Amino acid sequence: ADLFTPLSDKNIFVDMIIQNASLEGFTDLTFTVSKKDLKDAQKIVESTAKKIGAKTFLDIKKDDLTKKLMELEEGKQVDQLYDLIEIIPGTFVYRFKVSNNSTQPLHYACANCRDDRTRYYKLQGVNTEIGMVYTCHKCNFQFNL
Repeated sequence: ADLFTPLSDKNIFVDMIIQNASLEGFTDLTFTVSKKDLKDAQKIVESTAKKIGAKTFLDIKKDDLTKKLMELEEGKQVDQLYDLIEIIPGTFVYRFKVSNNSTQPLHYACANCRDDRTRYYKLQGVNTEIGMVYTCHKCNFQFNL
C-alpha cells in the first residue's frame, strides 16, 4: 500500500508485479510501468523506499560497486608487495618483495591462481635432492629452483 497507493494517485498503471524473497533476506519487488510514467514511478519508488527503509535497485548496485572498488583498492596494496617474474621461459610466479620492515620471509605465489586481484596463493617449498620444489596447493602447479 505504501508504494502502490501513490502510484495509483498519480494515475500510473502498474502492468505486472513480481514478488519473491531474495538471498539477503529482503523481499524483492519488481513491477512494470509504461515508458511515459517511468520517471514519475522512479521518484515514487525512491521516496517510498526511503520512507520504509528499503533499498532500491540503484542502492544495491551502488553497494555492489563500492564493495568491488574496495576490493580493487585492497588488491592494489597487495600488488605492491609482489613482483611478477619469469622463472623459466613461459612460466611466471609472483615473488614477495622482502624489505627491511617486512616480517615475512621471501616466498613465491602462484600466478595461475590469483583470485580477483586480492589474494595470492603461496607456493609451498620442499627441499629435495634436485633442489627446492615449490607447489601451489590450489592448482598443483610445480616448479624447481
